[in-house]
Amino acid sequence: MKREIKFRVWDNKLSQWVNIFTHKIGVQLTDMGLAMSTGWDSEDNPTWDFNEIEFDRYEFPQFTGLKDRNGREIYEGDILMGLNRIPKIIKWSDEGACFVEEEQFKPVCTWSFDMLFRKHKKAFASNGQLTSHYIIGNIYENPELLNP
Repeated sequence: MKREIKFRVWDNKLSQWVNIFTHKIGVQLTDMGLAMSTGWDSEDNPTWDFNEIEFDRYEFPQFTGLKDRNGREIYEGDILMGLNRIPKIIKWSDEGACFVEEEQFKPVCTWSFDMLFRKHKKAFASNGQLTSHYIIGNIYENPELLNP
């Protein structure tokens, strides 16, 4: 499945989404993971003070390339509701984006979107949009949705 590569950014310290289009930021892949720039210079280029980077501060959920039945983009960490009325978390695995259920305290990919598309094409509209699932929240802002 071909998809657009993009991310959104969650700030764990402030418990809010970072609007990457209004902030002067840079993101860099390091040995310790993804890092956000610590400032910017006079020409608006990101600057990096590796003594100041907070590696655990930000989360970078990736776009799955799919939209829910309401046309909303689906990202890792989104919680979807389907016909069975059981909330499912979206995660990325070797199989691509998938629904995840907790099984003995570890995530198990129960259905990858590629598998779902191959076996149940009617679950998708012609544009690749899911027809039966919709986003009800995400694990960052709405963790209570997973423990009804």
